[in-house]
Amino acid sequence: MASAAEEDNSRRPRAAFFGSARLIGERGVALARLQRPQAAQQVLESALASLDPEVIKTRPRLMAALATAHVRQGNIDEACRLGSEALDLAARQQVAPNLQDVRRLRMELEPWRKTRAVRELDEQLALAG
Repeated sequence: MASAAEEDNSRRPRAAFFGSARLIGERGVALARLQRPQAAQQVLESALASLDPEVIKTRPRLMAALATAHVRQGNIDEACRLGSEALDLAARQQVAPNLQDVRRLRMELEPWRKTRAVRELDEQLALAG
């Protein structure tokens, strides 16, 4: 990663966006998918805090993974809050994979479908299409 920033971008024009914060974030996404929610939460919170504010495309992905970690720890309201923020960003950016991440989160929330927080997320998802 250290040498990637020094690399000639003309050879790899898309490599510059993949910084260390994004790499750490992808580790957090993997931990969430591997059902290691506490480790995922720690890594994802760190990645989100260190993510360059200009890197807006990655933020919804990491937020949806963090929300999934919260679901698996039983923090449904916080999961829905993060999911709502991720959905808002993803919808504004119109990035289909990020929208899909929020839809996967919603499937994780199915056992809590009757709670107010999940119903509000459902309404937001319906508006996003």
